[in-house]
Parts: sequence; C-alpha cells; structure tokens
Amino acid sequence: MTAARRLWVPLALAVVLIALALDFWNRSEPIGIDFHTYEGAARVGLRDGWAHIYDQALVAAAQRNLVPDQATQPFLSPPTVAWLAAALSPLPYWPSYYVWAAFSFIAFALALLWSSRERGLWRWVTATAALAPWWVVHAVHLGQVVPLVAAAMVLAWRLARERRQVAAGLTLALLFLKPNTALLVPVALLVAGRYRAFAAVAGAGIVIAGIALVTMGSGGISAYVSQLTSPLPSGADSLTLEGALGVGGGVALALRILMVAVSLAAAFRLRQSAGLVIAAGTLGSLLVAPYLHGSDLCLLGAAAWMVWQERPALAWRMPLAAGLTELWLAKGDRTRARMEAERFLDLSLATAEPTWHGLAWEANARVALANRDRARARECIEKALSTAEGSEVPLATWRVHATAAHIEEESGSLESARLHREISCGTILRLANSLPEEEPLRKIFLSAPAVARVLNGNS
Repeated sequence: MTAARRLWVPLALAVVLIALALDFWNRSEPIGIDFHTYEGAARVGLRDGWAHIYDQALVAAAQRNLVPDQATQPFLSPPTVAWLAAALSPLPYWPSYYVWAAFSFIAFALALLWSSRERGLWRWVTATAALAPWWVVHAVHLGQVVPLVAAAMVLAWRLARERRQVAAGLTLALLFLKPNTALLVPVALLVAGRYRAFAAVAGAGIVIAGIALVTMGSGGISAYVSQLTSPLPSGADSLTLEGALGVGGGVALALRILMVAVSLAAAFRLRQSAGLVIAAGTLGSLLVAPYLHGSDLCLLGAAAWMVWQERPALAWRMPLAAGLTELWLAKGDRTRARMEAERFLDLSLATAEPTWHGLAWEANARVALANRDRARARECIEKALSTAEGSEVPLATWRVHATAAHIEEESGSLESARLHREISCGTILRLANSLPEEEPLRKIFLSAPAVARVLNGNS
C-alpha cells in the first residue's frame, strides 16, 4: 500500500463513520414503529392463535397495549415476520425492540464484511459505506425486517461464489420475510442456470407455505391474501411505477412485464457472476413491486454494493453514480446530490466516452441549480454543451440542451432558451423515430417525465 493510500483509506473510513453517526442521530419516523406492528401480530398469534394475526382489530389492540402513545398500523407482512418477532415476546417491549434493531444492523454489517472481496482496512471502508446511506439506518430505526433480507442477499452471493449453491439458496429463504423486495431473485437464479440454488430456495418456500397452512389454517391464509388484495395504506406506492411515473392500469402492467423481461435477460447475460445475477433479480423486484417504502432501498444498496464488488470498472460505476445523483436530487438532499454528482463527473472524465462526459456535466449543472449556485450551473452547462456540440451524442444532447434552456430561461434569455429547447425536442424525436412505431421502448421513452416536460415546453 502506498503512503498516499495509507493516509486516505483511514480518512475515507472516518468520513463514512461520521455519515453513519449522523444518520443514527437524525431520525424522522417514530422509533420502532414497524417492529411495534410485528410484535403486536406476534402477541396476537401467541395468545389467540396464528390464524388471527391478520385480524387488524386484535393487532391494533395489541399494539396499543405494548406502547399506548404510539400509532398503530395494519399488519401486512408475511406470517414469517410474526413468527420471528415472537422469539422476543418474553422480553419487555423496549428491550425486545433494541435487540431486534441491533441484531438486524449487525447481521447486515457482518454479512457485508464476510462477503467482501476487499482486504484489510479497505474492507471496512466499503462495508461501512454500504451501511451509511439513510435507508439502512432508517430501516433500523423503524425496526424493519428488510436489513435481514439484504444480509441474506450478500451472504448468498458469498456462498454461491464458493460453489455452495444449496447453502446460498437456503440463505435466500430469508427473502420470504419481505418477498415484494426480492421476489425475482430465485427466478433470476433459475434463468442463470443455478438450478441447485433455485431448488433450495423454492423448497424452503414450500416448507414455509406448509407451516403457514398448518399453523394458520385456510382461514388465516385467506385473511392474508385478502389483506394483500385490499387497497394499500397511503404512501405505500409512492416509490413504485404508479407513484414515480404516474401511470396505471395497462401501461403499468406493460412496464412491469418489460422490466421483468429486462432483469431476467440481464441475469442470463451475466450468469457467470452470482452477485450480478442476484443484483439483477433484486433491481427487477424493486422496479415492479406493487408497494415500496424508503427502508426497502436497503436492497438497492445491497445490489449496488455487489455490483461495485463484482465490476470495479468505470463502465459499471458511472451508472451507479448517475443513479445516486438522481436519487438524492429527487429526495431533496442537495448536499449528497452534489457529492454524488462530483463523483459521477470524476468517474466520467477518467474515460474517453463523450456521452458520459456530457451527462455528468449536465447532472452537475442541475445539482448546482438546485443549490442556487448559478455561476457553477452555467460553467457546467457550457462544458456539457461543448461536449454535445463536438460529438454525436444524442443520448446526452437532449438532456444538455433541456437543462441549458432552463438556465437561460431563469436568466431571462428567452430566445436562447427557445433555441436550446428546439434542439432538445428535435433530438428526442430523432431518437424516438429511430425505433419502430410498435416498439414498446419508444412509448416508454416518450412518456418518461423528463422527456415529456421537454416536449410539453417545460424544460
């Protein structure tokens, strides 16, 4: 290790530890609100029988009995979650919550450390960085079960790397704690030809279903299915296709079918890498999930971490940096958006690919606008325009000119804004017209919110 690396690796670890501490310090939701629901259902199951854990009146009463001043929630999780929470029922409520939260966080942390390909202190840096995003600590604060599912994903990757396919499949049985976040992972394993892993997780699912039938009876199973098919609580779809794109009905169904096909095609194409297969299945699951919460993005973090470990090449890291920039912008976290945008720019400028150069400069311009730094925004967009004008990069050109139009409009240069918008619209239409009329991707591209804003005259 060089002297420079010996210095910056500890500094990197210090930075991510500070980020992790800040995440723990700043919480926005009532502590343990989800574990409160799990434990309420578990107490109902132990007292009244497991067939009654979806009797929401009983579950709400149990929650009020546990913590009278905390809001109640309907229990919509699989019975596996109530069974797991029942193990802590002999403890008083608050000690049981802290045991649950500590266990889920430590399990995910140890899974990352054990599964990492890195060595030495750098292993700790990368594992801690994977734990630092807000969604991990948010999930722990809520008492969510999803960190255990994320831990199972990375453990299964390590086991599959070691050719322990059955053990990997059995580890993935933890996805049945929250199947909406990773339901396509077993299918991705099957498509990738990892038959023993698929058989193991499918067999575990059959055993769990049998236990549920025996303990809950047909009435309890029917109550669970009824809960899943009923209208979801408010906000449950804010991160789904319906909430993010404002689509529904046949369009949402077509998009889900397309995304499933793409994720499974990616799993087949990347079948030599267990980590990339699991990541493809996880991303597909999150994209098509009918309901999703911020804490469920733990799975996104686990997938991104596996991609980072398996594909350290810039071509893989740049899309991750670009996606995280957009995520932080959408969340309104301008500080993190700026950090990710700068990383995206550094990564892109290390390549000779002008498309990535243009996209990275444009992303930095938008982040600067969000931070009210107009001088920086203009500097970045001028570099993006220079890239777009010097190369044939239509995927970047339409975005660059759309953002340039917005910047010019804000500065009062309406004629210049109009010209940029015309170039953006023309490039979008050329891209769309390069696809056949009946091609679903054409419709998806033209209906994307960023594209639609440009075509409707709102850059």
